[in-house]
Amino acid sequence: MGIGPGTRRKRGLMWRVAAATLVLAVVSASALPGAPGGAVQEVTADLIPAVPPERVSPRNLERITRRYLGTRYLRDALGEQQGPDPDPVFRRDGVDCQTFVEQTLAEALATTPAEVRCTLIRLRYHGGKVRLDRRFHYCLPEWLDNPWPVRDMTRAIAGRRVQQLRVTIQRERFLRRRGCSPEVARQYPPLSVRTHYIPSTSVPWLQRRLPDGGIAVFILRVPKAFGMAGHMGWLFRRGNHVILRHASQRQGRVVDESLLGFLRRGQHRFRGLVVLQPDVARWRG
Repeated sequence: MGIGPGTRRKRGLMWRVAAATLVLAVVSASALPGAPGGAVQEVTADLIPAVPPERVSPRNLERITRRYLGTRYLRDALGEQQGPDPDPVFRRDGVDCQTFVEQTLAEALATTPAEVRCTLIRLRYHGGKVRLDRRFHYCLPEWLDNPWPVRDMTRAIAGRRVQQLRVTIQRERFLRRRGCSPEVARQYPPLSVRTHYIPSTSVPWLQRRLPDGGIAVFILRVPKAFGMAGHMGWLFRRGNHVILRHASQRQGRVVDESLLGFLRRGQHRFRGLVVLQPDVARWRG
């Protein structure tokens, strides 16, 4: 049976619409922030969809972070793909302690694989603007002072055992050391920070209160001018015990180990820890 002129015109129109749609999709994908090989500039909040609470359930967080066990430790693994830190904005072949937490949390929050990169950018940068000076370098206090998807559980867990620490972060000096221009760095005056923490010696008595799927931020015994946090990782319950899943510089990879064992080995370096619980109610940047 032959094909009439009307059918040919209709099919031709369908092919032109399909081709135009394909071109539009390619252009849109190449313009996405963080597209491979492209300059990364900004990810606005409207690119981040609403997140159901079950995305940050202990079970889902454990499943996502488990994939990284054995991944090599790579100091300062992520950057801006340009400027002073040309490392990629997203990678899976290496993590440090902070990028391990940030990246796995981004994977939990993202409802599709295509959203992971944009979600990670929103997690790592003030307002999603990809610049070295806009990065959340100081998880304490920046994660808690911004719409970051965690809440501080430290005082609720520690009760009367909680202790307090005050430090001053020399942001200008830090940014200049990282490669920011003096003009940019001087926009960031010293930052006075107060935080509550659980002393390491109290953790054995409070272990049962630690949340499954929480984040532990370990506080340096001798805080530096560039911050008080010296390490971090995920907490998961194993019966009455808690394991720390973290990117270990000492072991050179992502590992599981006893939280109490980690604290015993690090007693001369860390004075205690801050405990954060993922909470999508604080998200959307």
